[in-house]
Amino acid sequence: SKDDMIGVGVPGLERVSEVYDYIDKVDMIAFPSIYNGDWQAWLRKKGYRVFGSGRGDELERDRVLAIEHFKELGLLQPKYKEITGIDNLIDYLENKTDKWIKVSEYRGGNETWHYLSKDLSRRKLAEIKHNLGDEGSVFKFLVFDPINGDNIVECGFDTPITVDGQYPEYVLNGYEKKDCCYLGKVRKYSDLAPVITEFNDKIAPTLKKYSYRNAMSTEIRAESDEKGYMIDFTARQPSPPGEIYLELIENFSQMVWDASGGV
Repeated sequence: SKDDMIGVGVPGLERVSEVYDYIDKVDMIAFPSIYNGDWQAWLRKKGYRVFGSGRGDELERDRVLAIEHFKELGLLQPKYKEITGIDNLIDYLENKTDKWIKVSEYRGGNETWHYLSKDLSRRKLAEIKHNLGDEGSVFKFLVFDPINGDNIVECGFDTPITVDGQYPEYVLNGYEKKDCCYLGKVRKYSDLAPVITEFNDKIAPTLKKYSYRNAMSTEIRAESDEKGYMIDFTARQPSPPGEIYLELIENFSQMVWDASGGV
């Protein structure tokens, strides 16, 4: 019921549940989040005006596919191991410390978390096993080595739109303290450090192939202005920068409209 109430009571907004009763009555269809990439591609093929990541959402959903593609582009990636099954994960981590656990496909239920040691992370693993139930035997996990160093920082790039591999003149450049706060600054794209723009330049042809027209964010573990590891690609309106866009940008709706038309 909570999902079905989103938008109810907002002035000027009409909430409907029957998509296909209204799809031919609207000017644009927007997908600010991931999933439904195949639907977006189909809608565009049929001539509908669509704002969304298209099939480019797999760069966030399918971590293994994304990692291997980033490697093909010559981008640095942390070492990782793919493990199927929660019991196999527990066995693998038995004598290990300082690992980062991620999952593919399923957003929200299993966010990235830090495995410290057997004793300190035992309860977290037990919680995951309990929540997964029977699914635990086939659920896939990715275990990453840490990227540590005296000069390591986590930086990123946030833009409310990118259109077919093109980026706007002004973007947000920010730092996030996980689950605490986000500090961002509006900057000229041309002023961003090479460690940030290298990924954008190399992924641009892929975004064009996908007809990617949506917000986009990156998280990069950087050792210097020139050397960084791309650790997370966000193929959607992010949080918390996404909330900031709505307060910061007066012509946000115009940007979305133009982007959906390839501008």
